[in-house]
Amino acid sequence: MAIGLVVSPLLAPAHGGSGGMGSGGNGQSHGGHYLGPFWSPWYSGPGSYGVNYMYSYAPSPEQQSIARKRIMNYLLAVQKGKRPAATRRYVSVETLRPTKTQSEDYLKKRAQAADLTQLHCLMVFDTQAKQFVGSGCYVVESLPTPGTVTKFESASAEFVGQGAF
Repeated sequence: MAIGLVVSPLLAPAHGGSGGMGSGGNGQSHGGHYLGPFWSPWYSGPGSYGVNYMYSYAPSPEQQSIARKRIMNYLLAVQKGKRPAATRRYVSVETLRPTKTQSEDYLKKRAQAADLTQLHCLMVFDTQAKQFVGSGCYVVESLPTPGTVTKFESASAEFVGQGAF
């Protein structure tokens, strides 16, 4: 059985800040970035992960390529029974570390010192539509543990890990 992956243009342009899944003016804005129409400061469901200072950027071709490979490896591992399927429709994977431009912009927006070596990029994948969604590459200061649910704009995604599956 073959697993297909549709790579389509991102649903919203990522220009280093706002925009994103379902953004159409119904969401709230906080700290210069879009939180989505379903955002709630009280959401902290089981396994939720509070990502502070998350900003989105257009992924580089290399970041997109690595994210595609990691999703394909994840889907194959699930199909072969080597790992359990995620409990959510949306999953996130780590891609390459932020580019120099992404890191510099992140630090500028963050307005506080952060260790550049600790920054990570996550991308969100829709397991039903079989495509990446959202504003692109989400820069975070620490990785969630696998299985943890993270809020990305208007979708919550389960972190399925990094690297080989």
